[in-house]
This record gives sequence, structure tokens and C-alpha cells, in this order.
Amino acid sequence: MSEAVESKSFFRRSFPFWLMLAIFAAPFMGASFLYESGDTLSLGKAGNKGDLISPVRRIESIQMEQLLGGSMNSDDLLGKWTLLTVGSKACGDDCLENMYKMRQIRLATGRERARVNRLYILSDENREQFVAFMKDFEGMKVVLGNPAIIGALKLKPTPWQGEIEGGVYIIDPLGNFMMAYKPGFEAKGILKDLQRLLKLSRIG
Repeated sequence: MSEAVESKSFFRRSFPFWLMLAIFAAPFMGASFLYESGDTLSLGKAGNKGDLISPVRRIESIQMEQLLGGSMNSDDLLGKWTLLTVGSKACGDDCLENMYKMRQIRLATGRERARVNRLYILSDENREQFVAFMKDFEGMKVVLGNPAIIGALKLKPTPWQGEIEGGVYIIDPLGNFMMAYKPGFEAKGILKDLQRLLKLSRIG
């Protein structure tokens, strides 16, 4: 038997072994890639429209002052999916657009909208101007932000951001900060991701 024939025969005998090895190794290789890739992984057109926070960050319990009076605890967000954005006076029209998009995204989920929270963290003291906007965004929770609140909610700039303002984030019903969308995001992308999460999730 020639060396070429022996080599081909060996390949045929060993192929099932290498195939099984690849199947079993793939999950470990994928996990290693996620770990090495840092805080976020962009799945692009093949999957989610936003960036997956990996590993997810569990938010901490913290008391927050509401814009219109009273207080709420971050634990009050548990049990629902939360769309969150951070804005200040400097954020201007971009932050208003985020509020509008978040409202429309929630409405577009139809019968599932009761499972979705909206939270705006106001990062400056421009309260009076903001109160005037609220009549157009009924149901949105607005709290006054400070470094302690930002830290408790595990918000920090992703690799494509210089600051946390202007983006939109998703917190799951268990209190995990798990997805981020860069400033200028398309509302349809978040809606598609959120609808998928609502469909697959048995909680929230």
C-alpha cells in the first residue's frame, strides 16, 4: 500500500474523532473568546443589534430621588425589562430623541408593554426644564443622578463611548445590566432585540 493510500485511510479512520473533539471544544473556545474580548461583544447583523455586556453586571440596591418628588429603590426595577438612558442639559436634542425612541419602542411591543420599564437618569440640576418635557412621556421614571447611582447601576462607558450619556441600556428582570446601544442607535434594532427577549424570557 502506498503512503498516499495509507494517509487517506488514516484520515478516514480518524475523522470522526477530530469531529467529535471540535464539537466538544467549541463551547469552551467560545467562552474563552468572550472572556478575552472585554466588557462588550458586538454581534452585528448576525445577532443582536446592540452590544452584549459580557459578563453581565448585577446592579446594586440604592435609593434614588425622583424628579417629581419622592424616592424609589433600584430594586423597584426588578421583575421587568428596563430601558435606561442618562442625560443632562448638555445632551440636548439627543437625549430628548432617546426619550421619544424609548417611548415608541415600548408602545411597539404591544400587549407586552406592561413588562417594560423606562428609566431616565438626569445627571445635572436642570430640573425645571425637564419637568416641562414629562407631559409627553407619561410613565417614564426620572431620577436625579449622582456618581453613587451611576456606580450602583454599573454604568460605565463602553469601548465606543467617551461617556455614558446618549446611549441606551437594557437591564433584565433579575437586575442584570446586559445590553448597550451606542448614541444614534436605530430604534428598530432595540425593538427587535427587546421583542426577542420578551418572547424567550419566562420572567418579567
